[in-house]
Amino acid sequence: MILVLTTGTLVSACGEAAVEPPQPANRAPVAEGAIADRSVRIGGTDTLDVSGYFSDPDGDVLTYAVETSDAGVVTSVAVNSTVTLSGVAEGTANVTVTARDPGGSSARQSFGVSVVPFLLSIMVSPTSDTIAPADVDGLSATATDPDGDRVDGVDFKWSSSDPNVVRIMPPSFLLRSDTVRILAEAEGTATITATAQGASGSSTITVVNTDWAALKALYDATDGPGWRSKTNWLSDEPIATWHGVVGNTYDRVVELHLQDNDLSGEIPPELGQLSFLRELVLNENSGLSGELPSSIAELQALQVFLVNDTGLCLPPEPRLLSWLDGIHRVRVPRCNAENVLAHLSQAVQSRAFPVPLVAGDRALLRVFPVANRATDAGIPPVRASFHLPGGATHVVEIPGSDTPIPTAASVSEGSLTSSANAEIDGSLVEPGLEMVIEVDPEGTLDPGLLVTRRIPESGRVALDVRTMPTFQLTLIPFLLEAAPDSSVLRITRAMSENPLNHTLLGKTRTLLPVGDMEVLLHDPVVTSNHNAQSLLQETDLIRVMEAAAGYYLGTMTGPVLGNHGLGYQSGRSSFSVVDLGERSELVIAHELGHNMNLLHPPGCGAGYVDTSFPHPRGTTGAWGYDFRYGGRLVAPDAGDLMSYCQYDWISDYHFANALRHRLADERTDLAATVSAPVRSLLLWGGVSSRGTPYLEPAFLVHAPATLPRRGGVYAITGHRVSGEEAFSLRFDVLEVADGDGSTSFAFTLPVEEEWDGSIASISLSGPGGTALLTHDTDRPVTILRDATTGRIRGILRGESAGFADPDMASGSIHPHLEALFSRGLPDTEPWHPR
Repeated sequence: MILVLTTGTLVSACGEAAVEPPQPANRAPVAEGAIADRSVRIGGTDTLDVSGYFSDPDGDVLTYAVETSDAGVVTSVAVNSTVTLSGVAEGTANVTVTARDPGGSSARQSFGVSVVPFLLSIMVSPTSDTIAPADVDGLSATATDPDGDRVDGVDFKWSSSDPNVVRIMPPSFLLRSDTVRILAEAEGTATITATAQGASGSSTITVVNTDWAALKALYDATDGPGWRSKTNWLSDEPIATWHGVVGNTYDRVVELHLQDNDLSGEIPPELGQLSFLRELVLNENSGLSGELPSSIAELQALQVFLVNDTGLCLPPEPRLLSWLDGIHRVRVPRCNAENVLAHLSQAVQSRAFPVPLVAGDRALLRVFPVANRATDAGIPPVRASFHLPGGATHVVEIPGSDTPIPTAASVSEGSLTSSANAEIDGSLVEPGLEMVIEVDPEGTLDPGLLVTRRIPESGRVALDVRTMPTFQLTLIPFLLEAAPDSSVLRITRAMSENPLNHTLLGKTRTLLPVGDMEVLLHDPVVTSNHNAQSLLQETDLIRVMEAAAGYYLGTMTGPVLGNHGLGYQSGRSSFSVVDLGERSELVIAHELGHNMNLLHPPGCGAGYVDTSFPHPRGTTGAWGYDFRYGGRLVAPDAGDLMSYCQYDWISDYHFANALRHRLADERTDLAATVSAPVRSLLLWGGVSSRGTPYLEPAFLVHAPATLPRRGGVYAITGHRVSGEEAFSLRFDVLEVADGDGSTSFAFTLPVEEEWDGSIASISLSGPGGTALLTHDTDRPVTILRDATTGRIRGILRGESAGFADPDMASGSIHPHLEALFSRGLPDTEPWHPR
């Protein structure tokens, strides 16, 4: 019989239907044995292959599922036949495993799981430490298992037994949970504890104000009982009430002014413990003597260090000299300095307080042969060998003269005939330059005159030469909207085209540590102001909006209200009129001097004075040299550039301090890259001459972020409609040294997405009150900006400001201007990116 298979039926060849054989019944999986109870540590895991605990009579492939009775104690997951248990918290739970066959039949097994502590051992390092109030210290925690092996990935929780003594720094300061930063708040002892998985370790922190001990050491070492004034010294009164001491809120010493106070003796090494000290002024104490201790270099916060007119000196150790370079205002002689018989001078030089040389600038070499007795013998020939870093040597031969060789008592810097002199080309003046001087190289002098034949006696004189950052100066010609004077365009164009020879930049090139100079000409900017203070503020606003490096100098011709010039102290913006000839030349250099952190010498009605200026009546106090007009010496009684009395030249004190400031301040420019433009809030305003804060209308702009230095007495805050703060930052405004006491600021703050037009007000608060911007503020200002270059072309006030043409003086109309407008707060719509 032949069978034909069709769907669902067996049919015979004769057409008879066949009966289908019955299918066997599905049999359920079977549990095999029992899964033993298990233990897992908190934070640990355990795995189990459950395939051996189930079987299937039909040989079917089983799948597995797992569940826990308490996921707060242990969690479980099954992948194929592998079950993973993870300990969450100490306790017990039941875990059930279900094995299921393809037919849906199943079998189960349950077992108990105990979750136990990891039994870690935690060590906090250091286990103890002593710090002072306001100090920030770091601690670290290490966890080990019972076998002594290090355990990584542990989440530590930190706490302080007394936050009033030692406080845990906020989370934003943490690197990882195994490290913590702590802040000492007050004297006392606190225990800092790290906890994880039921274990803990701790460190004992003792807070002691070591400043008291350091001041006592100074008092004892310098004949404190004999001081002219010693009010409250060594008493129980707060340190800040002691004579000459300025303290902070933690009673740490930040300034120590003991000048002209009859101190005598040597400086003790404990003075280096004053880690918050910013100013140390000990000048005019003739009884002080000896080498400054090497611990003085521990004063890393120091910015003013003056010990002139004392017997103190700094050992010429590389570490100490490098530390001294980081201090902005310095007057410290070197120890063991030989009687200076030869030196190089540029604008000014001091034999007692050597002034560094600017690389690339020419210098005057002066050699002072000295005889041991009066003689008719003339100053002999001199050979100067300059050894360059690459190994090359340049020799300068200086012929002799008929001028008799002076004695040590009669030698004078005031006459070029008293020395052998030569101008040294700037190409030789570079870092690493060394010098050897041979006096009377042919040996024609009477040996009995004891004239020093070689300087130095052996080796070479290492010259202090500094490479300055390129001095980049951007000139902004302002045009008054109501009456533009186009002569400012002609003058600034000439300055930018020939900066090395233009007379208005003469004193800047000669009297300030400039080095290489690059002068850029900004497009004309039309303004509604001709007030010097407002023009300075607008200059700074342009600098901030354009985020360019270097210095910005706003300029104008014609009538200007207020001062002929203004500059921010230690800032990058200044303003000057430029149509007053020599007066403008002086003003430009003077205001740039303020940018380089130079204050006024006392006298003649000057404000913002440097009370430690070392020379009387604002004079330069050292011999200078003017290479112009054939070369001439400039006497020490000439007026300093920053003086209000007379202003002929630059002092050694100011030139050296301006050089240090530029190197420290502009070093960041060399490595920094300007951030990409982002949607930002332009915030600008200031403080009036009466001390009252004010805010200009805020703008939404597309510009790089330029934030002020954090910390200070002023706070600017943005509030939402709900009153909640959207942003807040504290800062200090820069001083304007030559103005009426008013000052200003400008910066750009990146906009956060969550603000989204919700800012209801912006406030500026400080000691003089609070200024407020709201949507009801109505002080219209328009900023005109070139959409192609991003440069500002106008800052205009009033309803018609948007119609002004920044090229009105040249007769052309710029086709790519965009107008940014604000009455107080930006409108809601612009907050949304387009």
